[in-house]
This record gives sequence, C-alpha cells and structure tokens, in this order.
Amino acid sequence: MIDENAVAIVLAAGLGTRMRSARPKVMHEVAGQAMLAHVLDAAREAGLGRHIVVTGPESDEVRSLAQGDQGQTSFVMQADRRGTGHAVLTARPAIAPEMRSVFILYGDTPLIRPETILAMQQGMEDADIVLLAFDPEDPTGYGRVVKDASGQVVAIREHADASEEERAISSCWSGLMAFSAASTLQLLDDLQPHNAQGELYLTEIVEIAHA
Repeated sequence: MIDENAVAIVLAAGLGTRMRSARPKVMHEVAGQAMLAHVLDAAREAGLGRHIVVTGPESDEVRSLAQGDQGQTSFVMQADRRGTGHAVLTARPAIAPEMRSVFILYGDTPLIRPETILAMQQGMEDADIVLLAFDPEDPTGYGRVVKDASGQVVAIREHADASEEERAISSCWSGLMAFSAASTLQLLDDLQPHNAQGELYLTEIVEIAHA
C-alpha cells in the first residue's frame, strides 16, 4: 500500500467544451458513474487516502462527489485556468506539511487502475519524479518524453512546442506523475509561460529538475 503521508492532486477544472455540454467534463458518466468518481475510487483502492481536487468555478456538482467521504477529499478552485502547472500551484497551499509524496491524477481518466498508481509508488523508491509514459500508434497531440543519450528523461515537450525531431519521438506522457514533495514542490515557483499556449505547464518541472 501507499505511504499514508501521500496525497493525490486530481485536476478537474476542465469545462468539457469539446463535449458540447454544460456539465463539468469530469462529471460525465462512464459505466454508471462520473469519470471523477472512478479516479477517486482507484486512488482510494491504491491506498491514497487524501485527495485535493482542483475545480473550476462551476464546482457545485463536482463537490457533491465528496459527500460522505469523511473528510478525505478537499477542493481548491482554479478560477483562472492557466495550465496544469498553475492548477498544481493552486493546490499547493492545501498540501499538509507532513506529506512526503504527491500524485498528479486527472479527473477525466476513468480507466486508471489502482495497480498503476501502486507501480508509480514503487518507482518513487529510486527517483524524485516518476512519469507514466506510453507508445501510441499515432503520437500526434501528445507530449513527448525526451531522453538523453543515456536514457535519462530530461524533458516533456508538449506537441505544440516540440521540434520536428522531438515530434518523431514515440514515447508520450500519459499525464500521470508522482513526485517527492520535499524536492519538487518548490520547483513549481520556477515555471514560466514560455510556450505556444502562454500557460504554466506542469511538464516543465522535469526539465527544471534535470538542469
């Protein structure tokens, strides 16, 4: 099981615009329950007992999922949606000082399994930052996992910002990440919006940590 001094930050502020729906994206149902509910269930089954859910201003329906969870889930509002890094910065003040590990999960990934979260925890034994990567048939649109000649991960480059050489990389970031609170939370202060979207990307902390 996961260390009790671990917390999951669940990013759930998406509007669901592409779904053409007024409901928050994470509240759309898969297999009979909201996508966010599947993610929170997987986190609990893996042993992650504390969750910080980052919502947008339209959060009443999202907050209803936490009813009866005995205070395991807290919420913070990302009023200004300025990227994934900004979302985690918004959640940072809510992280209790005794937390040693932070898991970044996405509220719109209902197929995540507890075993995947546990595997990331095992990776934390040898690294300060753990990423979950995959190799799709078509990597278009995904962030690429950039490695040096030794195989060390040195950056995650979002598709819009990637060079032609980087776009040829098949290894892509899934969006899931875990990191040491002590060594990594402070790196969020170094995030800069120097990208095509003008946002703060969480992915940038990999490059900052490697520098």
